[in-house]
Amino acid sequence: MNSVIRALAAVIAFFSSPLGATTLEFSQPELQDRVAPQFPLQRNLLGVSVGFTDPIVFLSETENRIGVELTATVALSEAIKGKGRAMVDGTLAYKPETGQFVLREPHLRKLKIENIPDDYQERVRETIDWVARNTLVEIVVYQLADQDLREKMAKRFLKSMEVKKGKLVVELELF
Repeated sequence: MNSVIRALAAVIAFFSSPLGATTLEFSQPELQDRVAPQFPLQRNLLGVSVGFTDPIVFLSETENRIGVELTATVALSEAIKGKGRAMVDGTLAYKPETGQFVLREPHLRKLKIENIPDDYQERVRETIDWVARNTLVEIVVYQLADQDLREKMAKRFLKSMEVKKGKLVVELELF
């Protein structure tokens, strides 16, 4: 009975707002809570092992960009191993069939890896960039929930999504 009352209250609250466009906003901590459990990630490419851990989600204040700062580890052999920080960003794509927002076209912006000889730095950068571009597109930044009425509506009536002033802003066009 309580769930029926809560659902009715949610419907009334939802539809008591003006018709037309409405927005949902998601903050960095909300997105951080969704992204962090998807790590660590480990990939091997042509004998090079790359790992990503400790993600920190960032939302641009000035551009429609979202990204993640990561601890990156790399091993070219037992003797040549390094660790550092990488910054990857991109735009968002929406998958309507699942209600998921995913990173699109991730791009390695910054990389600082310690303990890698200069002769291997370019190979390491290229490998980490390739792994980031091909692995981080699997990361679900946010998934709209069917249990939340506004998010369920967003799955059907999504008009636009963009990063604005450090928040993910999702606009719905109801009618």
